[in-house]
This record gives sequence, C-alpha cells and structure tokens, in this order.
Amino acid sequence: MKRSDRSIAILRRGAIAIAAFVALLASSVHLLRSNSGDVVEWMVKETTEYGGRPNTNITPSRIDGRWHVKRDRNGFEAKVFNSEFSSVNTALRQIFGTPLQSRTNSSEEGPRYSLWAAKDVGVAIIFTDRTNHLEISCVRGLHGLSEMMDEMEKPWWKKIKLW
Repeated sequence: MKRSDRSIAILRRGAIAIAAFVALLASSVHLLRSNSGDVVEWMVKETTEYGGRPNTNITPSRIDGRWHVKRDRNGFEAKVFNSEFSSVNTALRQIFGTPLQSRTNSSEEGPRYSLWAAKDVGVAIIFTDRTNHLEISCVRGLHGLSEMMDEMEKPWWKKIKLW
C-alpha cells in the first residue's frame, strides 16, 4: 500500500469516527430535551401510565414549568424547574389525597417532601424540594408478593448487584 493510499484510508476512518460521534451526540441531545407546559397535567398523565389512580373529580390550577424526565418500564424520575414546591404540592394533594408522609416546613431539618404509597394511589410517588429544582420519582405498584417474585425471576433483575 502506498503512503497516499494509507493516508486516504486513515482519513476515511477518521471521517467515519467523526460521523459516528456526531450521530451519538445528536441522539443524546434528544435525551436531554426538556418539556414544558402544565406540570400538574403532565403528572396526572405520566402517573396514570404507570397505574396511578388520581382523583378525576377535581380540576387543579394550572402550574407552568419545565421538566426533564427519565423513564423505564417501572416508573420515572423527573426534575422540574420554574415551579414552586408549595403550589405543586398543593395540587398533588388535591389529585392524590393526603400523603403517607410529608415535611412541608422549610425550618425542619432536611428538604421538604411528600410521599404517597402505591397501596393508596396505585404508584409510589416521592416529591422533593431541591435547591434549584423539584424532584419527582414515581414507581409502579406491584400487585402482591407473586408479582414481585415474578419480577425477580426476569433477566434484568438478576443483573443487579445488591452487595
């Protein structure tokens, strides 16, 4: 192989690597895209998809915000920006009822939060006030011990290292 042929081959491999990198970067930008709109409407829709049972007899106030969400088959995690804890917490209490646990006084030690149990609302929800955003985690409820044991038999569960 001549020197110029080697140079062309190196340039081609470099171009392919750059194209692959750009494609990877473009796909990750899609993952980082934020959503915006009514946070409460989005929460009702999102939790319902995982088995949540919101109170549909009320229409809570619209609360605008922006959020990033990560989902898998068992639930989602979201960071919500430009929304106040107290407003969203009030709306969630209207939608899901009184939480199992909560700390809504900012003078107490630790962050403000509310926690709803899956047995009460169909999904477990923890809503937490962070320094510069709100955090919402939702995990679908399992219907009894047999469903939990079925999940533990699945290949994805066996890959988890607990200790």
